[in-house]
Amino acid sequence: MSYLSQMVALAIHNFTSAATGIAPRCGALRGIARHSTKLPRQLLGDLVRVTYYLLLPICLLLAVFYVSQGMIQNFLPYTKAKLVESYTIQVQKTDDKGQPVTTNVAVMVQAPKLDQKGQPLMTNGVA
Repeated sequence: MSYLSQMVALAIHNFTSAATGIAPRCGALRGIARHSTKLPRQLLGDLVRVTYYLLLPICLLLAVFYVSQGMIQNFLPYTKAKLVESYTIQVQKTDDKGQPVTTNVAVMVQAPKLDQKGQPLMTNGVA
């Protein structure tokens, strides 16, 4: 994903997913506190209130904190980290039983049986 799509599209999903989890709990608490009221429950209203009054202020405070600590957001391409010392890893291959696998495996190939004309003898469609 590009930087722009991460900033625009994913930010909306991050806020709405958190607000969607918090809003029903707010409605349940309001229902417990006001058990005698005849007002209908407003899940969408709770969703908007949680987003504007809880999540956005927390986000703004954290953004100011991150900027004060030197965390930046830029549109430069990713930087590749270079190793200080090069090294090589060799991993021994093992089979299912944990025994080391060798590449010198003897394979036995049987020659097909031939009929009188020298053609392979077919059994169940296989030579």
